[in-house]
This record gives sequence, structure tokens and C-alpha cells, in this order.
Amino acid sequence: MAGIGFKIQKLLSEETYWGVMRGYFYSAVLSSGPWLTSILCFGALSMIGKARLGDSYEAFRAWVMYCYCASIVLTGGLQMAATRYMSDCIYRGEAEKIFSSFAALSLAAFPVQIAAGAAYLAWCGMPPAAVFGGAVLFAVISEIWICMIYLSAARDYLTLVWAHIIGFSLSFVATAKIGPAHGLAGFFFGYGLGQVVLLAMLLARIAMEFPVRGWWNRELFHFIRHNGVLLVTGFCYNAAIWVDKILFWIFRGESAAPGLQTCPYYDTPTYLAYVTVVPALSIFLIRVETSFYRSYRRYYYKIQQKFPFAEILAGKREMMDSLILSLYRLLVFQGPITALTIAYAYPIVRFFNLEATQLPLLRIAVLASFVHALFMVLMIFILYFDWKHLALRCCVLFCVANIALTCLFLRLDLSWQGYGWFFSGLIALGYGAQGFLKNMGELERITFTSQPLGSLRWDVKP
Repeated sequence: MAGIGFKIQKLLSEETYWGVMRGYFYSAVLSSGPWLTSILCFGALSMIGKARLGDSYEAFRAWVMYCYCASIVLTGGLQMAATRYMSDCIYRGEAEKIFSSFAALSLAAFPVQIAAGAAYLAWCGMPPAAVFGGAVLFAVISEIWICMIYLSAARDYLTLVWAHIIGFSLSFVATAKIGPAHGLAGFFFGYGLGQVVLLAMLLARIAMEFPVRGWWNRELFHFIRHNGVLLVTGFCYNAAIWVDKILFWIFRGESAAPGLQTCPYYDTPTYLAYVTVVPALSIFLIRVETSFYRSYRRYYYKIQQKFPFAEILAGKREMMDSLILSLYRLLVFQGPITALTIAYAYPIVRFFNLEATQLPLLRIAVLASFVHALFMVLMIFILYFDWKHLALRCCVLFCVANIALTCLFLRLDLSWQGYGWFFSGLIALGYGAQGFLKNMGELERITFTSQPLGSLRWDVKP
């Protein structure tokens, strides 16, 4: 997302309150768009009242939650591989391959997503109209995630922001109007209407951003086959985000409809906690990543241009200073927000009509989401240096630890719930930070020894 970050950063350079407000608002939407707008939409719908929305509302809410969970987990590996492929295309000056790779990925994934969603809803015993509407909604949400990956290199951020605002507004209005009158299928079609409009605007932006040179790209699938590490890393990272929620749905859940389990006790505080780290994602987009990217490019430019070794070491020190400053900015910006949220958790619980027993869960969830945000930032920095196997180990550790610790704490009373997520994130963050710092200490050796020897022949004297 560094490309968009540089564009938004120009707003902050205006040095006006309006410019700063717009910059941070745009970065919040772009860094957290799909899931943030869904949380806002359901928050707005909850103000209408469940009684007015009808009996089908809980089943609809559960399915949308399943859609976001399954879409990000199942496409997470593809997103990571596609991101790397797109970056390579931009670096090689082959932007004409980007649209065809997006089209190929979408055309291959969309029918599978439709079939998977329809099969699950049919297994749940839903009526045909609900099966169709729910399957389309699942496929559309999955495609939105893929679009956002490709639009991370877009120049026109305003269109992306307005697309999310319009999509959110339409989803809210259509859901509130159509759902109560037409039951579960009405809720699916109402919410889906806004998401389809959002997807259409994103597709149009992709077609305008990247030259259209065909609708299929075999090279992308060849790249994916030879980069299985990225597929597994992306899957494990996104699975780690959701696995604790899934375990609560299974073992502590309530049935919203046949086959649709939710756990409001756990779900609501964790989603509120994720909202508290939106400022961290925003500051990362326009301050942290852009600052680091400049020093990162200068360091590798000096290597490519064969600068003296002393200057290369100076570039490394500059990059490390940038990393330390970036982390300081993140902690200074997000730390007080997290601390204030924990301190004022009781009024928040009362405002959202939560149970008193959810108070300790909200507090540990806010802390866990902050740790998770730091882990995400660390993963991005690790992948900047192409340390794919380190990223893989970190994400597998996060996922496995979250499963094990959540199962462990599920055996305890309510005051211990959420600690599995927090401790698993902390373990993965510590392991990743240790590996990152170790590699940074040996960066010159790793950089030079990892280069191909090319056509050098050992039987011929130079």
C-alpha cells in the first residue's frame, strides 16, 4: 500500500486541520475498508432494533460473518502470491501483465466461490432464493478482497474511498428496507446490492489504472505453483485471525440457523477491539511504511550501483533508524488509544449494552488487537526483505498457538476468555521480532550470498 500512502501523504503536507483530517480518514478507509464498513453497517443496523428487523436478521448477520471469515481465509494465500507477482511486474516495467493476472485470478476463483457458498447454504437447508443470494454475496466479498490487493498500487485513492462510502450506504439502506419485508433472501440481496456496486466501482478503477492486454495470464498460475510458501503463509496468517472466533462458534456458540453458529459473547467485544487499531493501520499507511520505503530503496540502490561498502553500511544504519522511528511513531500514536480504551472499557460496555461479564474480555481483546497490529506490521517488514520462510514460520506459529491456547482457556471460566488470542499473538510477535533482528544483523551477508552466480564457470579463469 506504500503507493497510495505517498499520494495521501500530500494531504498532510498542506499543514491544515482539514488536510490532516482528510488524510487520516482516507487512510483509515483504504487500510481497513471492507471489514470496517461491514462493522459500521451492522452497528447502524443494530440501532434500528432486532424486533423491527425480524427473525431472519440473526441468520443474515451470521452468514455475513461467515462470508468475511471464509473469504479472507480461503483467498489469503492467493492474495499474498498475487501481491508479490504484481510487485515483480511493476519492478520489471511489465504493467501490461497486471490486469490480465487480476482477470485470470478472478475468473478462476469466482465460480468456485459461488459453488462453495451455494453448497454450504443448501446443506444448511436454506430456500433456493436465500442460497442464490448468499452464494453471490460470498463470491462478491471474496472478489472485493482481491480487488483491494491490486488497487494498492492505484493512483486515484479518492475513487476508492467514495466506492466504500457508497457501497456501505447502499448496503445499510437496502438491508433495512428489503430485509424485514422479504426475510433472509431479502437481507442477502439488500446487503449484496451495496457490495455489488462497490465491486463494480473497484473493477472500473482497475480497468482504468492498468492497461487491458487480455483476460488470461498463465504466468500468474505458474508463479503461484512455484511460490507455495506464500500461499501457505497467507492462509495461516488469515486463519490465525479467525481461528479463535471459529472455536468459540463451535464450543460456546448459539445457533442463528441450522449450520450457522455464532458467539455474540465473544464476537462483539473482539470486533469492537479491532476498530480501536484502525488508527494504527492508518498511521502505518501514510507515515510508517512510506518513511521506511524511502530508506529501503536507498539501501538497495547503493548495492545495485556498487557503492563503497562503508556507504552501504551507512544506508543500513539509516534504514534501521527509520524502522526505530516508525515503531516509535506507531507506539506513540496507538498506545494512548489502546490505554484509554482499556481504562474506559466500562462506559463502552454500557454504551453498547454488553454484559458485565464481557468487560474483562473487551479489555484483553483491545490489548490483543494492538499486539496483532504490531505483528502485521512486522510481517510486512519481513516480506519487504523477501524472508518468506521466516514469515511462514511466524504465521504457522501464530495459527497453531491460537488454536492450542484458545482451546486451553476455553476450559476456564469467562474471565480468562480472549487470553488465548493475546498470548498467541505475543508469542508470534516475539519470535518474529527475534528472527527479524537476527537477519538485520546479518543483512549484508544475506543480501550478497543470496544472489545468483549467473553464468560464472569455475573451470575458466576470469
